[in-house]
Amino acid sequence: MLLPALSVLLHVDMPKKSGAGTCYIVGQQYSDRFPELVMVELSNGRDSTCFQYRFEILRDLEEGWVYYTAELHESRLRPLNKVEAVEVAGQKFLRIDGRNESRDDLGSVPEI
Repeated sequence: MLLPALSVLLHVDMPKKSGAGTCYIVGQQYSDRFPELVMVELSNGRDSTCFQYRFEILRDLEEGWVYYTAELHESRLRPLNKVEAVEVAGQKFLRIDGRNESRDDLGSVPEI
């Protein structure tokens, strides 16, 4: 698999996840050229936030993880919408509304 090589190339630590769980997206960054996310900011409401790439979210969704958009208010998380992978013309997109549109859409989560 190319993920370890990619993490060395990008100089990032790959998250160590096992099993399935829930993640909360509190920030998003879009590409200037493509209708898809580059990365998101995750939070558990207690510790510092971390960043995760789009391909990692798609991989995690396939492995049974659940993602929600959320807002942080006074160090507390308020879940907003469940994130789903929608396939359009053989490509997967991250969306909160389930529409078959060829772009990512996480709603009103702030830009990072």
